[in-house]
Amino acid sequence: MINRTREIRNKYAKLEKEKYGKEWTKEQVMKGFVGDVGDLMKLIMAKQGVRDYDNIDKKLAHELSDYLWSIIILADKYNIDLEKSFLETMNLPIPAACCGEDVIIEKDIRALARKKVLYSIMQQYKLISKKD
Repeated sequence: MINRTREIRNKYAKLEKEKYGKEWTKEQVMKGFVGDVGDLMKLIMAKQGVRDYDNIDKKLAHELSDYLWSIIILADKYNIDLEKSFLETMNLPIPAACCGEDVIIEKDIRALARKKVLYSIMQQYKLISKKD
């Protein structure tokens, strides 16, 4: 996935150089990402029934993929090993409050706690139904 992201970024860089004489800077990539944040919020509102969109789920999946692409590219531009950083971050202790426990969760059940929190958030924003 990361290699494919880089391939696509290289194609954009070539296009940007042809069209603008240079490729986007880190800041310009970030500005594009911020624009995507607004697009995602509109789709979340549509999932909640307060905006009209056709094919909401397909558009939401596309927008989340755009997010992931932007994050990978930003990590590259700032020389961050995203995979290593992600794995290190996910192995940090999770505050007990996030999953209703009285103690810090041990490493082997942290993933389940994260899924529980994510699942709850996804239900709250109606990305999945209560029965899922």
